[in-house]
Formats: sequence, C-alpha cells, structure tokens
Amino acid sequence: MTFRYLLFFVFAMLFFSCKKEKEQPATITPTELMLVTEKIQQRWNFDVYYQTETVGSTEYHDTILGASGDFFQFTQNGLAYSYWGGIADTLGYGVLDAGRIIYGGDTFSIAALTVSKFEIINQRTTSASSINQKIMMSR
Repeated sequence: MTFRYLLFFVFAMLFFSCKKEKEQPATITPTELMLVTEKIQQRWNFDVYYQTETVGSTEYHDTILGASGDFFQFTQNGLAYSYWGGIADTLGYGVLDAGRIIYGGDTFSIAALTVSKFEIINQRTTSASSINQKIMMSR
C-alpha cells in the first residue's frame, strides 16, 4: 500500500511541476480590430492562388490565376462570398487579431492588408505532410 502512495506522489509531482506554456493571443484594441475588419470588408478582385503540398519528399505545386470577374467579398455578417474558376462559394470568416483571420474554418495569417492589396497565408503541417496556401487579392 505504501508503494502505491509513493508512486502516486511521484507521478503527481512530475505532472504538476511541469511548466505548461500556453500560446497567448495577440492583444488588439477594439478600435484596431474594427479598422482591420473594415479594411477586409470589401469586394476584392481574385488575383492568384498558390499552393504547395509536401508529402514525404515529394512536392506538389498548384497556381490558379484569377480571371476578369473573379472575386472575394467579405461582408459585415461574417460571410465571405467568392467566385473564381467558374465556382461560387460562401464561407464564414472572422478577424482574430491584426495579423490573423479565420476563413472557412482555417486560420490564415494576413501577409498584406492595404486599401488596394489583401494577401492571406495558411500553413498546416502534420507528421506526414505540409500544405502552404497563399491567396492574393487586389482592388
């Protein structure tokens, strides 16, 4: 019985003594959040989509160029309407902070956001593969 208590004590000490680091969200004031959101909430011309996928040691590249009339429109109701490559789509989006948005359930980093340019990047890595996506838009 004493061995069990000793084992439990050692396990508890190891478990509770480990320092756990939590990712801290970027701080952004409500005014900054509003300014970023207002810049995004526009109709943007779809310029180009790049994707690189690595599976093992093999890399796959995909590039889609936007055509006249292709667009993304981010609205005030949290929906993003898009049309490109002959396909219309509607996905949810939200601004997380000055440098990140959620688009279609994935977190994208904001690479550029000006009155005339909006670029977002998504990078996902698993033990078997990685995917890098970049969407470039302009006005």
